[in-house]
Amino acid sequence: MTNKYDLDHVKKHLPHRDPFLFVDKVIDIELGERIHAQRFLSPDENFFAGHFPDKPVMPGVLIIEAMAQAAGVLGFMTMNKTPEEGSIYYLSLIHISEPTRQAEISYAVFCLK
Repeated sequence: MTNKYDLDHVKKHLPHRDPFLFVDKVIDIELGERIHAQRFLSPDENFFAGHFPDKPVMPGVLIIEAMAQAAGVLGFMTMNKTPEEGSIYYLSLIHISEPTRQAEISYAVFCLK
C-alpha cells in the first residue's frame, strides 16, 4: 500500500471543497498513528491580502483548520470510511512555531492513545 496520496484521494476522505479545502496531498501516512500532509499556497490566496498586506502570513486559525482536515483524512482512512458513511471524532496536538508564508505549508498530525 502506498503512503502518498494526491488531491483526488484526499477528496474521497474529506467533505471539504474549495475554497475551504486545506489539504492538497498526503506525503506520508501511518494508519491509526500519524499523517504528514501538505497544502500549496499561492500569493493570490485571499487571506494574504489582509493578513498582512506588507508581510503576508497564513492565519493561525486556518493552519489549525488545515491540521484538523489532515486529522480527518487520517481518521477516515484508518477507519476505512468516507464522510458519506458517517462521522469520526479525532483529537490532535498542535504547535505552531513560526509564521507560514507563501509557498507551502507542511504539517503532521499524531494520534493520542
